[in-house]
Amino acid sequence: MNSTRSLSLVITLLFGTNLFATTVETSITSEVLGEERNILISLPDDYAEESRSYPLLISLDGETQSKLVFGTVDWMSNQTGEVDNLITVSIPNVNRNRDFTSDIPEGQNAQDFSGAASFQKFILDELIPMVERKYRVSGFKVIYGHSAGGLFVLDTVVKYPQLFDAAIVLSPFLNFNRASFFSRLESGFELKKYNNMFIFLATGDEPMLKSSITQLIERFNLVTNDSGFYTEFHEFDEESHMSVVSVGLRKGLNRIAEYRGWVLPKDIKGSDFDGIVSHYNKLSMKFDSEIAIPPRVITSLVDEAVKKGNFQKAIDIMQNQVSKSPKSEVINKDLGILYIQSGDINEGLKHLNAALDIAKLKKSASVEELESCLLYTSDAADDLLCV
Repeated sequence: MNSTRSLSLVITLLFGTNLFATTVETSITSEVLGEERNILISLPDDYAEESRSYPLLISLDGETQSKLVFGTVDWMSNQTGEVDNLITVSIPNVNRNRDFTSDIPEGQNAQDFSGAASFQKFILDELIPMVERKYRVSGFKVIYGHSAGGLFVLDTVVKYPQLFDAAIVLSPFLNFNRASFFSRLESGFELKKYNNMFIFLATGDEPMLKSSITQLIERFNLVTNDSGFYTEFHEFDEESHMSVVSVGLRKGLNRIAEYRGWVLPKDIKGSDFDGIVSHYNKLSMKFDSEIAIPPRVITSLVDEAVKKGNFQKAIDIMQNQVSKSPKSEVINKDLGILYIQSGDINEGLKHLNAALDIAKLKKSASVEELESCLLYTSDAADDLLCV
């Protein structure tokens, strides 16, 4: 067997092929808002191959932030492995001031402000149900907003404490009718119906917001760890009101991942497959939805096993993945390669053929590659072209 080829397998093994998140553009005729609303939806790159459900992220300001949000989620789930794959829904604005505010500034037109209650109802009664009907959404939901969007997110999670499990709030524009907002905040906290709600709050170096943010944090601290309400604040003093978006979004997703348990505890070694499986099984039970082992963790486990020449352990890990995702072209292909590299040609060809059947069914671009791989492997299994 060619040992160089054997070890080179880890470069492309498992999620090393060209998979990309799918973006869907759709619309909703909203009875609540009395208008058509465009919606952008980013599905995980493994959505078509998996049968499990995924956490949902609702993101505001879709016309300016959808590319950043979709790209950040894709990078953190598929490249760094910091978060689980998410279904991300981005809502472009029609009338931003109207939808994000609950008050009418003095001297302003009522039609351009104070529509937050209707926009909340749109998300609650129309948008989320539509997404849940069309896609496999788990019970874990996150909402993200910046500036006026951050103000809207705070209003929403306080008013509807059972709707979202976590929120990312960046530089919320609390100076917009500050007294009214804190009055609504007090009324919301009196409900005390939070269920492990986690709010990540962050700002840049923003002197104009400092007083309001300080007041908000002080109020949050009175209820933190009480009634299932948890908060965390970060000030990125090298960032501005606008530049805080990219660093704050990533940090917020990272902290939610740690809160949710996507990140392995330090007492579980990265090579302990049974411990890792147990950890994510317990998380799935805790949140009442399947939380898959992140692809990066699986890749690391297989990588280490192959480098040590322990193909059986690598095969066992991949068999576990196939049992969870039997219709995955990528996983069947990689398991087939592992079997062949270990010397079990027949079992390897079985899984390569399974991958080919799946590719043909999906009209995948990799059909020709898999056919060439199978043809060559049948005659020269010692030097795989499909690795």
